[in-house]
Amino acid sequence: MRAEVRDATPKMSVLKFCAALAATLCLGLVSTSQACDLRTLPGGHALLKPGAAMQLAYATQPPKVESDKMFSVVIHLCSSQAIERITVDAHMPEHRHGMNYKPRMVQNPDGSYHATGFLFHMPGKWEFVFEVRADGEVERFSHAVMVE
Repeated sequence: MRAEVRDATPKMSVLKFCAALAATLCLGLVSTSQACDLRTLPGGHALLKPGAAMQLAYATQPPKVESDKMFSVVIHLCSSQAIERITVDAHMPEHRHGMNYKPRMVQNPDGSYHATGFLFHMPGKWEFVFEVRADGEVERFSHAVMVE
């Protein structure tokens, strides 16, 4: 039996889809963040790795994520390197499946990122996975949340 994958975005032509995908995957070559303090993100979670070239914080909008309700994620990065690409996804580790929706991401004028189209379709433990590519290397951050 094959599960149906629902898309949060309207249908579009293959050409438009490829252009949108390329733009999303190549948010790239954005400027690096100067002296930044990730603890200033209201309601956020700072994912800090000692000695890493970059650090990440995120917050969900709304702050409380509920099952079967759409939400978005705001991401702040501190990096001494030029960010080439950032992606975010989520999955349920115990169930070995992800979301039925594919999030879309844009970079905000202040250098932060806004990912929309998240929906956790069932309660339980979900794990956000952030991947940031900078200077040819990928740094991975993850954070688990319980959803009711």
